[in-house]
Amino acid sequence: MKIVLKQTLTPEYKKNSAASSTAALLSSPHYLSPSTIAISVFLSMPNEIDTSTLVKEILANPKKTLYVPRVGSNFDLNNMEMVQVASEEVLLSWPKNRWSIPEPPPSATSIIASPSTLDLIVVPGAAFDKQNNRLGHGRGYYDRYIASLTKRPILLGLAFGCQVVDSVPCEQYDEKLDDVYYSY
Repeated sequence: MKIVLKQTLTPEYKKNSAASSTAALLSSPHYLSPSTIAISVFLSMPNEIDTSTLVKEILANPKKTLYVPRVGSNFDLNNMEMVQVASEEVLLSWPKNRWSIPEPPPSATSIIASPSTLDLIVVPGAAFDKQNNRLGHGRGYYDRYIASLTKRPILLGLAFGCQVVDSVPCEQYDEKLDDVYYSY
């Protein structure tokens, strides 16, 4: 999948897809619900759909609180926590991890989401299907994290249209999404 995405997605397609998918998510009942306050969003790797506009919109909304994933320095542990983001400036000051994603360093004093904090999580994926299943990037970070929560949040995917296929392989531990937002 990575090879196809690298070879076929033009900068214009990426920009238009991100704008359309983000607009659909921001106007969705899931996002607009008054009970949706604490929102976690993945920060995009270079070949993923760009979440920067979504991040900025959440940070600009005084009724929403943004959280982003922190994997930490030991990627082999396959664990993750969600860290509250105070501002775009703070987010941009964080060092980039091995995936070129800004990530709060372990030494940063940050508010960590408790197992019942999050109302909505926007998850990444290599592929999604029309039944809202997700094929992740193979490490299980999100599936394990979601399974550890005491309150199940709304789970949304954000994708390029070419990432949505008829079906993706699923295992018993894969977390099904509530919806996937994409454009063609």
